[in-house]
Amino acid sequence: MTESSGKGWLKTLWCGLSSNRFGVALIALWAVVCAVGLALPQQVGFDVFRSPLIPVLGALLAVSLVACTARRLGKRRSVFHSGPTSGGDGGGSHQVRVALPSRISPEEAVEMTEALLAKRRYAVRRLSSDELRAERNRLSRHSSTLTHLALIALIASVAVVALTGFEEPFVAVVEGEEHSIGHETGLIVGLDSFKTDYWPDGTPRAFLSMVTVRREDGTQEEGMIAVNRPLKVNGVRLFQAAYGRAPRISISRDGETVAEVAVPLRGSYREGLLSRPAGVAHLVSLGLDVWVIGAAEGGDDPILEPNQVLVELTSEGAAVSHGQVVLARGAAGDLAGLTVAFVEEKSFSGLSIAKEPALPAIWITAGLFSLGLAGVLWFPYSAISVGRTGRRQEGGDIVVEVRWPKGSGGKRQAARLGASIEEALKTVDHQGGISEKGS
Repeated sequence: MTESSGKGWLKTLWCGLSSNRFGVALIALWAVVCAVGLALPQQVGFDVFRSPLIPVLGALLAVSLVACTARRLGKRRSVFHSGPTSGGDGGGSHQVRVALPSRISPEEAVEMTEALLAKRRYAVRRLSSDELRAERNRLSRHSSTLTHLALIALIASVAVVALTGFEEPFVAVVEGEEHSIGHETGLIVGLDSFKTDYWPDGTPRAFLSMVTVRREDGTQEEGMIAVNRPLKVNGVRLFQAAYGRAPRISISRDGETVAEVAVPLRGSYREGLLSRPAGVAHLVSLGLDVWVIGAAEGGDDPILEPNQVLVELTSEGAAVSHGQVVLARGAAGDLAGLTVAFVEEKSFSGLSIAKEPALPAIWITAGLFSLGLAGVLWFPYSAISVGRTGRRQEGGDIVVEVRWPKGSGGKRQAARLGASIEEALKTVDHQGGISEKGS
């Protein structure tokens, strides 16, 4: 392959990656994939959002954004130096020709236009006695570039979180027990106590979890977790997500305890209009699942008293029941040759645990993206060139040319500006007219 053909192939690839159509196609494809992922039943055993397709599309979109931004920066020229009809952002231009009254020279008309533009917050640059250029919202020229760069940084930040962070939506920690956070953090969280504050009318006011987090090096940190007040240790944040009861169940055979476990009642069991808190513990060593159901709240449960639980033993992973028994606190019963006892009741705290190392960057880039988008939509850049036409000694025309980004209504701006100039000239002489010419 020759050097020229190699450069041609690279140029074709660059043009394809930096084209707006390619970026829009990727976004549309990503939307279709996400829609399929939401509509696809989970039973099929394929999770679209955890498949390689999502990161591949994200990487392609990031490459497309980088290419588009690089191309935009390469084409960026100051309209102030090159004139409003060259360079720029791929917008359009429109001309309005204002006929001058016989008693007003082009120089005087341009001077009046300069004052008019200054009142409208344009930065005016006088090029000669009968020619000027003006700009408004000059910083907005860079808004689209800021939006592109912020979106690139946002995608990179999300990728960092996805690759190096983790999230455990719900971890039940029983009072007096510990839970290893895992994910190579070396952290172990223990629930020292749980407290619920109530308003005078009896409604919950606050849920407070007093915890101790131990590190691998033996150091530890104590703290309190409340709703909207997470605890942060070594970059890992612990949020208060739920709370509830955790009956401790003991299982013995021939007088010897073979298992003892606290079962957080984190779920619910519905029977008609009743909803009872329920939970399950998996005893792998015995090949059993221990199901525990508490009394319905409100004291209207026809089967269970507030201090009772229903315990059922089933084969692990199978719907084969070995019987059930209702136990009061401190009582025991026999099930499938085993003695099952309701030892005591503890509280549990449901925690949401997450590590998001690039979260501040995500918020910052999202803010910059919104700022750039606001500049594009609400503060569009416009450049105006005003000058005379013709060589007549008396009278003549001036031409107002407005350049604007796509979709910002530059034609209307040009027409309104021309009408304002004509109205200002009428204060001197009630003659003149206005004609328009598009380009």
